[in-house]
Amino acid sequence: MGIFVRILVPVDGSEGADQAMRVALTLAEDQGATVHFVHVIDDARIIMAAPAATLGGELLAALKSAGEFLLGQASERAHERGVVASSALQLTDASYPRIADRIVAEARAENADIIVCGSHGRTGFSAVLLGRVAESLPRLSQVPVLIVPAHMAPGAALR
Repeated sequence: MGIFVRILVPVDGSEGADQAMRVALTLAEDQGATVHFVHVIDDARIIMAAPAATLGGELLAALKSAGEFLLGQASERAHERGVVASSALQLTDASYPRIADRIVAEARAENADIIVCGSHGRTGFSAVLLGRVAESLPRLSQVPVLIVPAHMAPGAALR
């Protein structure tokens, strides 16, 4: 067994998260590790996007459904590669107001040895607007964080 026993992987349907999932699954195969996927819904953005209670509830239900779908796909990919996986859908809240806070809390709760996270590669205003989750994780986490670029070099050692 390797030094990593439990790998946490945030998933959001982006190209960066998909690359991170591939790297995490390869690492899990190499280390004999399990993988825990997490999808975090930003509750504050729901309130800003749909302030009316009915619209907010419908939007939250749709986001939860989409998150469960992403987690199901991730778990299926792990199963196809023979990697044991679990998953969780989480929401930001007063205790964990940012997505990165919730990811780090999930890593602690799941006793993760490493977080493997994708980077969107955004800069400028879009990066500020979208929060730079990957950039925040190394500062907040007590375990190593591997940040995988969305656009990996051709020939990178992935299956």
